[in-house]
Amino acid sequence: MPTRLAGLTKLTLETAPTVCHECVWWQTRGRRALDKDRWMEKVELEFGAFGTVYYDADGRVLASMQYGPAPSFPRAYELPGGPPSSDAMLVTCAYLVDPSSPWVLQSLFLAAIGEARDCCAQQAGSRCRGSSSAGSSLSSRARGRRCCAS
Repeated sequence: MPTRLAGLTKLTLETAPTVCHECVWWQTRGRRALDKDRWMEKVELEFGAFGTVYYDADGRVLASMQYGPAPSFPRAYELPGGPPSSDAMLVTCAYLVDPSSPWVLQSLFLAAIGEARDCCAQQAGSRCRGSSSAGSSLSSRARGRRCCAS
């Protein structure tokens, strides 16, 4: 079986590194509590997978990366670097299981860049718009993804 990438979802989170299972640092502001299951369901409905998991040929996890539309990660709006643009796609966390395989993170970054680029390209040069905006539309290929705001 070759190496493979899979979307990070509520189902695949179980295979991700255990440190990721309950972490909600990026999904919250301040010390507010959050139901991670509800957050995952919302993001999956509006955007799709919220990251990628990289498996080796034996099905073991080598690394995982969490990313998605900026509005899905409220913590980013509190950081000193300033708030992200509402149409930004943020990489919020990358976890490498085996430090002897740094190339795995490069693959995950390329996958995240490709997904962000593909999502906006599906609108034939225009920008994707979220389904929550008044008067917005999505192509059928975007499958509800909110990668780029208008």
